[in-house]
Amino acid sequence: MSVLAYGVRIGVRLDDPGLANDLAHHLPPGAQCAEFSDTERVYSLTTEENDSSCKCRSLYVNGTPLARCSTVAAVLRAFEADVQLYVAEMAPDYVFVHAGVVSWRGRGILLPGRSFSGKTTLVAELVRAGADYYSDEYAVLDSAGCVHPYARPLSIREEGGAGFTRHSVDAFGGQAGSTPLPVGLVVVSKFQPGRKWQPRYLSPGSGVLALLANTVPARRIPGIVMARLHRVVSLAPVVASERGEAASVVEPILELATLA
Repeated sequence: MSVLAYGVRIGVRLDDPGLANDLAHHLPPGAQCAEFSDTERVYSLTTEENDSSCKCRSLYVNGTPLARCSTVAAVLRAFEADVQLYVAEMAPDYVFVHAGVVSWRGRGILLPGRSFSGKTTLVAELVRAGADYYSDEYAVLDSAGCVHPYARPLSIREEGGAGFTRHSVDAFGGQAGSTPLPVGLVVVSKFQPGRKWQPRYLSPGSGVLALLANTVPARRIPGIVMARLHRVVSLAPVVASERGEAASVVEPILELATLA
């Protein structure tokens, strides 16, 4: 089959049609499937035997091995990680920034950060407090600097960081947003046990650099990326601070968003 997500088309080949439904849950949010057509990137999920003559699942990209896993769940996770990053890199009309995103009073709050920065936990707490859910992985920015939904299930890390579990936004008593929003506030923050919340406002230049460090296609399309990020910081203040537990900073973040 072919898949279209955020303007990026990929192909997928399966030797087990029964995997199609499971695979659909590992595609980027809003992806549309159609009959197979030629694309620049084709994923192949196959069943093979390893050296011990045990069946395993293999993942190829354009014929090049990407992953070999003992379980279907593991190979689908490998597929999801690669296809989502590829879409984030190649989307023709959007700039993807590693960030959590929620909506508060009609404007987006961006929480840029990579894995293990605590952004998903903070997004979940903001949703519990009444914000609408947009993303726990990417802020998807258009040419006007508005942020679009990337509302996949939230991935909450388990104790000890050994894995994660998926949760729908309903589990946090919230709802997902569906329309693009102007950005109202950018919060550059990382969880550090015991640290106090002491936000400081960043200059527009420093704000751009903080976002740039988390922007996926920064090297491929630097001019477009810089224009989008400048647009965001020209319209929204950027604050930065280390923080302790997520629940302790929800109220001050929403207050800043209200005042912005």
